[in-house]
Amino acid sequence: MVRHLRQKMRLLFLAFFVLVLTSVLATSWTLNTQQQDALVINLAGRQRMLIQLMTKETLQLSRHLDENNPAGDEIETRRASLQETMAIFDQTLQAFIAGGIAPYQPDTTTVLPKTTSPHILAGLQTMQQTWNLLRPQIDIVRLPQSANNAQLAAADVVEQLSPALVQQADEVVRLFEANSNRKVMRLRHIQIIFFGGALALLLFGVWATYHEILTPLSQLDKVAARIGAGDLDTVVSVTGPHEMQILAESFDTMRRRIKRAQENLETRVARRTRELAAAFELSQEIVTELTLDKTLSLVVERAKMLAQAQTAVLCLLTPSGNTLNVAAFNSEIPVNAGPASQPSNRGVAMRVLKDAQPVTTDVMCANCRFLNYQSGVCTATPLHAGEKTLGVLCVVRPEAHQFDPDEIRALSLLANSAAIAINNARLIQMEHTQTKQAAILAERNRLAAELHDNLAQTLSFLNLKSDQLSDLITENDVETAGEELAHMKAAIQTAYGQVRAALVELQEPTSPLGDLADDLAACLHKFETETHIPAKLTIADPAPLLLPRAVHTQALHVMQEALINIRRHARAGRVWVAVTRKNGDIYLSVKDDGQGFDLNETKGNNHLGLTIMRARVERSGGAFHIATAPNQGTKIIAQFPVKGKAQSSRAEEFDEDSQ
Repeated sequence: MVRHLRQKMRLLFLAFFVLVLTSVLATSWTLNTQQQDALVINLAGRQRMLIQLMTKETLQLSRHLDENNPAGDEIETRRASLQETMAIFDQTLQAFIAGGIAPYQPDTTTVLPKTTSPHILAGLQTMQQTWNLLRPQIDIVRLPQSANNAQLAAADVVEQLSPALVQQADEVVRLFEANSNRKVMRLRHIQIIFFGGALALLLFGVWATYHEILTPLSQLDKVAARIGAGDLDTVVSVTGPHEMQILAESFDTMRRRIKRAQENLETRVARRTRELAAAFELSQEIVTELTLDKTLSLVVERAKMLAQAQTAVLCLLTPSGNTLNVAAFNSEIPVNAGPASQPSNRGVAMRVLKDAQPVTTDVMCANCRFLNYQSGVCTATPLHAGEKTLGVLCVVRPEAHQFDPDEIRALSLLANSAAIAINNARLIQMEHTQTKQAAILAERNRLAAELHDNLAQTLSFLNLKSDQLSDLITENDVETAGEELAHMKAAIQTAYGQVRAALVELQEPTSPLGDLADDLAACLHKFETETHIPAKLTIADPAPLLLPRAVHTQALHVMQEALINIRRHARAGRVWVAVTRKNGDIYLSVKDDGQGFDLNETKGNNHLGLTIMRARVERSGGAFHIATAPNQGTKIIAQFPVKGKAQSSRAEEFDEDSQ
């Protein structure tokens, strides 16, 4: 006999699983057999239809022959159709009797099993005998070399024999259906047996669940309700299997522990409530202060008030951790005017910092320079911010008022809140300093980019023109030299304007920009005029490209820098510039058919042009991509987001054919 609940449940579930699995397998096997029977019945019914079709075709063919119309395409078509129908009927009949392949649908076949039922096999053999008498008569009508009189006589025989063959086919269909119905009845009997077994298992499971699980759980529910109502004195006792007995013992153990905890809880709750309320109020006042000096002053003021002390001193460690400096104090008695710092390995401070725990001692024994003229009891508490100790908070009060554990705990909570507030104040100061430095660095980078994009280009142009002017002077070509001087003067004026504009932009914002398409076209026209390299601008969206100032400026400078690189290094014959919109972003691509370069060779080198282009795009919140290879040209793609939020798409997703 099964003694344990777990074993009973396992056996019950295993028996139910075996029952269900057997039922599923039996049903699946019967359904597969039923599908095969349905196919056989369908093919047997088709035999009747084929007999009628052959009879119809034979009679129509004999009628044409009786009308002395032996030729023609219609006659040949009927003969071919009749021959195909006869072949299907004969092959299917042979498959029914001996098993094998039978035509099923156009251009498809199926495999029929050999008929094992004696009654069905007798019916099929009767059909075979009748078919053996009918087929030669159909062949006489079908074959063109037969005499007309013989064909007409054979047609009469076909008309007489076909009803008998149809009746025999109907009898075979009925026998197949009866055989299939017997299998369905067997399936129903099997299902009834399985249902009875499942019902028996279900009843047994209900009985076992009720007696072995539900009744003990109901008792445990009452026990839990009783404990929840506050009855912690009644011993838990539950009848049931071994597992429920163990669970009842656990409940009783829980009852005893709750009772012991309740005995200590009420005395601790009131004390902790007062302690936490006071510490929370003080910590809230501390953490709202953002400046370090005000935070320190507030900490010592509230610590003195919380401990009802006569003096509170807060000392902070130096970055090296070797020295403590007085950061703030609040005292009813003047604090020693001596040094404001002392070594951290001295007196009570050493013990507090070493053990990271509050220390209470007599002031005269504390050996602290800051409290030399104090008297009473001192409690020193470390200031913790995470795993880092920032310093020590000391409070002093008369010897008649000793510190109890609750007060020390409250001071520790206050010290931890103070440490967090001090750390936050320091971080805010550091962040302000870093923000100023970052702003200065960003402005330097922007100015460097402006000078590189504008002034450096102009100076490079002047350098080239100066070499040409020197050659013209040597050749004594005064007229051309004058024209070059005029170009150089215009370039110098442009450089002056660029420098002035850069300096003015440091002080005040520039005027609004226009359409980016117009600026790109002007820039490309200038490049084409100066280099005589054909350049084509394609803008997919005809709408005006009125962009934010930052995006407009950066996009224009990126294209200018790309054209400068093409002029200096690419040896290109053509240039294509394309602008398109995708998911609210602007994509600018600049492509040339020049000599290209190896991207791996540029890594680690100082390529200021590429660096500035990438920095401009990323400064705008976009993405920058270069596609190039030796002797395959170069293509740069810059994505500029113009929506209010950052875009997730990347420049690599842009696949615009600029040509």
